[in-house]
Amino acid sequence: MSMLISMHMEKCGGTSMEALLRQQYGLAFELYDPGYPEDPLAFSPPELGVACLHGHMYYGLHRQLTDRECSYITLLRDPVDRFLSNYQHIRRYEHPLHALINKQDGLREMCENPQARHYRNLFVRRLAGIDGEPCRANVEQAEKRLRKFALVGKVEQFEAFVRAATTRLGWAAYQVPHKNIGDNQARAEISAAQLTQVVQANALDIELFERVADIIV
Repeated sequence: MSMLISMHMEKCGGTSMEALLRQQYGLAFELYDPGYPEDPLAFSPPELGVACLHGHMYYGLHRQLTDRECSYITLLRDPVDRFLSNYQHIRRYEHPLHALINKQDGLREMCENPQARHYRNLFVRRLAGIDGEPCRANVEQAEKRLRKFALVGKVEQFEAFVRAATTRLGWAAYQVPHKNIGDNQARAEISAAQLTQVVQANALDIELFERVADIIV
C-alpha cells in the first residue's frame, strides 16, 4: 500500500486540508502529530491500513516506511503572513509561549528569542529536517525536496490545489468549505520597523517561497 504524507505547516490551512483528506481517505486517514519530542524526527508507526498521514511533522517519515511507496504534499503561505498569524495565535490562546509573546515587546521576542526559534523560517526548518537554526544551504535542500512533492499548494489558492489534486492524484470532486483560512490583516497592525524585523527573522523562508513559486498550484 502506498502512503501519502501531508506536511502541515502551522497556520497554513491545516484544518481545511484535514477535512479534504478525511473525505478522500476515510478510515485510511490518520492525523499524525509527534508533538515535537526531543528528537524532532522521532517516529511512531501508523495504524494498519492507513494510507494517508497528515500533521505537524518534519520531512523524512518516508525513510521509516521502507515497505511503502511514499509521496508528499503540503500547503504553503506567504512566510510573513504565516509568521504573523502564528504570533497572533500564540498571543490569544493557551500556548507554552503565551506569557513570553504577550509581553510589550512580544513580537521582538517572537523574532529573536531562542524559545520561539521553531516558528522562524519554519518551512526551511521542517523541509530540511532540522531543529536547530537553518542556514542558506538548507534553503537549497528544502527546495530540492519540495520539487519532488506530488503537489504543493498555497493557502490563498486552496480551490486550485483541490482541482490539481483531482487530476494528479485522482481524488474525487470536493466542495471547499474554507475552514479556518485566515486573512492577511496582521500586517496592518504592526509598524514598518516591526515588519522589517519579521522579514529579517524569516529571510530563508521568504527566499524559499520565491524560489518555488513556479511549482505552487
